[in-house]
Amino acid sequence: MLTDRPVQSPKRVRPGEEARRLYRELARKAHPDLAREEDERKRREEFITRVNAAYARGDEALLRELSEEWEAGPVPAEERLSESEELYARLEWLAERKDMLSAVARELEESAIGAMLRMAPDDPDQLLEEIAEQLLAQVAEREGELAGLVQ
Repeated sequence: MLTDRPVQSPKRVRPGEEARRLYRELARKAHPDLAREEDERKRREEFITRVNAAYARGDEALLRELSEEWEAGPVPAEERLSESEELYARLEWLAERKDMLSAVARELEESAIGAMLRMAPDDPDQLLEEIAEQLLAQVAEREGELAGLVQ
């Protein structure tokens, strides 16, 4: 074991009244037992699994979204992407995300903080402490000068 402390079970979430109402409504409308065809049953089972997970977390906002999704109805087959098209779309999104993160990383590296981190790559916290000590010494020196001028 990583620690000597006993493993505690997760705290039980008590969904609010609105979440319970949304859950009951979705369960009545989308329950898999209401399907006549096997494809529709599978769709309902997948949907109800998402509903159950949202309810278990007490996520009222997600239950509302799921309710709107159910009301909108199933996505027509011609609008659905094939599995390979969906994977390709995800890869494109990931590539765009990677480019965006690379740009942000470059921007951070070129910033003043990035320059400071390059000065002390092994221990940036120690560098910050040294700078803080220098600043405190300068403030104390200036305060001494001011005190001398006031007298």
